[in-house]
Amino acid sequence: MRILHRAACCAVVLLAACEQNASDEETRNAVAIAEKRIVGDEILRDISTLASDAFEGRAPGTRGEDSAVAFLEREFRLYALAPGNPDGTYIQRVPL
Repeated sequence: MRILHRAACCAVVLLAACEQNASDEETRNAVAIAEKRIVGDEILRDISTLASDAFEGRAPGTRGEDSAVAFLEREFRLYALAPGNPDGTYIQRVPL
């Protein structure tokens, strides 16, 4: 569990450091806020949810994939993460 927490904290720190216009103080504040929001039990809950049979294995092109993507998008919105795609969505379309 500590590994997951540390990995999540490192990801937040790296993302905050990548913010081009953020000052050092803004970055420190963003990291402090993120660290308070990262809770091991919640991470475990999300992993357990995504690994559950309800997501039918999450294979590409299946209902399980659609459910997993919808779950992740809801979580992104809960954490007020801005969409990263030029079209303003969380989902990157990849033609096959």
